[in-house]
Amino acid sequence: MATTYDYQTRKIERDFHFVRWDEKCRLGGLPCYAGSERCTKCQYYVGSIHPFSHYLKFGFRMNDSYVFCKHPEKKDSENCGEAIYAFNNALEHQALCAMDY
Repeated sequence: MATTYDYQTRKIERDFHFVRWDEKCRLGGLPCYAGSERCTKCQYYVGSIHPFSHYLKFGFRMNDSYVFCKHPEKKDSENCGEAIYAFNNALEHQALCAMDY
């Protein structure tokens, strides 16, 4: 899982997609739901994000949980802009705080 932040353009690039928790998936070989035990054992699963833990750590709100998936054919789930916005703001905050050191 890689995410890069460009300090000059403020552009963020990531090599994974946001998949809404419990969304059906057939890309890993066997059908399952995002976030299930089978999903977490898939080679493309790289983590997850949850509203409660994200808010406690960074203070940005989002309503749903998401799985980070690196499958090349997977796309971001519909209406996940809120989670991407929260994730990007937290990443930018961390990148800018790192410049203080």
